[in-house]
Amino acid sequence: MSAVSVSGPVALGPVITGEVVRDYAAKAGVCVRPLLRQVTDRETGQTTSVVIRCGSTRESRCPPCADKARRLRMQQCAEGWHLADDPLPSKPGDDVPADDDASGSDCELCRDGEGCSDS
Repeated sequence: MSAVSVSGPVALGPVITGEVVRDYAAKAGVCVRPLLRQVTDRETGQTTSVVIRCGSTRESRCPPCADKARRLRMQQCAEGWHLADDPLPSKPGDDVPADDDASGSDCELCRDGEGCSDS
């Protein structure tokens, strides 16, 4: 076997640092500080690794998670989650059409009193 000698500098490609990975993740809109958790299936006992987002609300920690949390808070405020009192529920039957027949029959002939084969 012969040894291969290389004369001159060898190009290894770009160096991937943690900062480069965080910048790329932020541009892609995914969590820059994901958490690795072990999840065990209770029925089979099989353990798998799951990556979950950090859930930070601070832009300085994780901009994508902070943006997602901000949008969630805006949606919750629009729905009234911030109110001290719960909104009053609508009256039951507001969206249900009134039933003219007290017998509860769905058949049009029965409601008209003509009789049908269903009864």
